Amino acid sequence: MTTWTAAEIAEPVRAALEASDLHALSALLSPDVQWGAPGDPAPACRNRGDVLAWSRRGRAAGTRAKVTEVDVVGDALLVGLMVDRGGSAGERWQVLTIGPDGVRDIRGHEDRARESLEPVVAGVREAEALEMEEGAPLMLVERTAYSRSGQPLEYARDLFRGDRTRVVVWTSELGGDLSGGPATARPARPGTPADAEAAPADDRATPDR
Repeated sequence: MTTWTAAEIAEPVRAALEASDLHALSALLSPDVQWGAPGDPAPACRNRGDVLAWSRRGRAAGTRAKVTEVDVVGDALLVGLMVDRGGSAGERWQVLTIGPDGVRDIRGHEDRARESLEPVVAGVREAEALEMEEGAPLMLVERTAYSRSGQPLEYARDLFRGDRTRVVVWTSELGGDLSGGPATARPARPGTPADAEAAPADDRATPDR
């Protein structure tokens, strides 16, 4: 029996989706795979047969999907798709959680955001705003949120003092609707990979926000 890691299964998943090969996809799915909306305790698809049947119905209805990205994120894959439902197209993202027996869970979002953290040093302006020495270490956090059509909606650039700031990160699934799949609910903050809290709030500068 083949055992999988996220890194090992990424290319086979990409190939199966790009070729719309349900036979190849079937071999990559756990028998107990679930597919539904984020946070849904009772997803529409609860096993391999359900997932394949839903995919067949989508194709029969004219839904087509083109793979735009497959990224490994820990024990999961972030799959980006351009989904065409017969004249109505939009990009979707799906998170596939991987276990030794293949894809075990699939959850989707219509929107996404990108957030990066980078250690930097304070320049003259940042040092003055944050009341610290020039050259002192800071954490730069940049975030861009995108709409379901791929248009950027929000950009934020924050600098945090390392000696007075605590950053707490809440993570959620990333993803979208795979070939017209059963992603019907949306998270409270759709497509947000990480939300950062800082305390105290007056110890951060936003010079380019």
